[in-house]
Amino acid sequence: MLQVATIEDIKGFHNEQLALISEIKKELSEINRPDPDRLVSRTELAEKILGVSESTVDNMRRKGIIKAYYIGVGMKRGKPKFRISEVLQALKNQH
Repeated sequence: MLQVATIEDIKGFHNEQLALISEIKKELSEINRPDPDRLVSRTELAEKILGVSESTVDNMRRKGIIKAYYIGVGMKRGKPKFRISEVLQALKNQH
């Protein structure tokens, strides 16, 4: 006997798939969690980690709120890098 899926069957299947996708996303985010002791660029810190503009990161660096590590030629010519754990701790201590 041939059975035709009803709208309720399709909705149930859809909800099951959404739940599985949500669970997979959660597991992937835990796997891809960045190492808090690695150095990140100003752009990555601003956009991906803090959700602020690059100028905000620069202003916090200039005011001494966060510490920058310069990688490259010379202290002022190298590009600033930031340690995630230090930045998060400094911001936590500010409030």
